[in-house]
Amino acid sequence: MIEAETLIEASPEQVWSVLADFEKWPQWNRIMPGIEGELEEGARVKLTLALPGRRTSYQKPLLTRVTTNQELRWYEKVISVNIFASEHWFRLEATTNGCHVRHGEQFDGFLSAMMGKKTLAETERLFTLMNRDLKERVEETG
Repeated sequence: MIEAETLIEASPEQVWSVLADFEKWPQWNRIMPGIEGELEEGARVKLTLALPGRRTSYQKPLLTRVTTNQELRWYEKVISVNIFASEHWFRLEATTNGCHVRHGEQFDGFLSAMMGKKTLAETERLFTLMNRDLKERVEETG
């Protein structure tokens, strides 16, 4: 599991409004610059991944939790859960100074065991970068 956290000086409602506005993800999210589909549990979305040094790729994860102002979570598997699966999330918690964002991913399946420390560290770095982009976007649009 990888989880990166940040504190955003805004309410969970303000953070959620940026996360929930899929059409504007390309304006702030350089790692996942596209997400298309309905924001509702059980819906499949088309997610664009733009990882540095790699070709742009696409996934079609299933939204498993959409709790307004609290959590956005999706699940993706490759062929079967036994091969590779991941669950990605953003969790929002109100604090006295704003919103604590927990952004993470859990990996399962045979191939996940082959993810080395370098890959996991790079993924955590990218999540931290995405959190910074989210923070900047929310605080500038406040």
